[in-house]
Amino acid sequence: MSWTSVIYPQNDINDLLDKLSDLTDIDFTTATFKSTRIMNGHSVERMAPGVLDFRISHRFGRINSGAYEFFGLDQANIHLSLEYGISKWLMVGIGRGTYEKTFDGFAKFTVVRQSTGKKSFPLSVSLFSSAAYRTLKPAPLEEDYTFSERTSCAGQLLVARKMNQNLSLQLMPSVISRNVPGTEPDILWAAGAGGRIKLARR
Repeated sequence: MSWTSVIYPQNDINDLLDKLSDLTDIDFTTATFKSTRIMNGHSVERMAPGVLDFRISHRFGRINSGAYEFFGLDQANIHLSLEYGISKWLMVGIGRGTYEKTFDGFAKFTVVRQSTGKKSFPLSVSLFSSAAYRTLKPAPLEEDYTFSERTSCAGQLLVARKMNQNLSLQLMPSVISRNVPGTEPDILWAAGAGGRIKLARR
């Protein structure tokens, strides 16, 4: 017969209890946005762990294209995607769009969540990365594109804050790498913004 005995100093036990108490006193902000999307862009929200989402998205043409194009509806591009929540902090997705017959994939990782309590933080921050591959065949007599010329990548830093129950705001600094021959520059920098305003109760 054998046994092991471990003795912890009282101060260490108190420190451990204090840390556990701090964790239970953190209140994470929920529903900064009601979806993982803001229009056609991504929000800081994620799919819940183990949840699979099938999504059909449409991007229409210009409204001022007139009645002949049915005010942009005839020019619509369709995108189908499967998105899955791996954990509370990570989600991934794959998709296929009609524009240039493009396949794509993405990953979104939550760095920090807005919270209140003993260890509060004023913002929710997520990292978003995607890659796309265009499979559209070249026109007759045109030279085919290489693999790298058909591939593009993008990265975003998603920074959001839920101001109150009625208003949420998000900033989206972005970088895009595209290898399309005849277009300059290959690296594009951009900044976007989005928000949510609650107009009425359910």
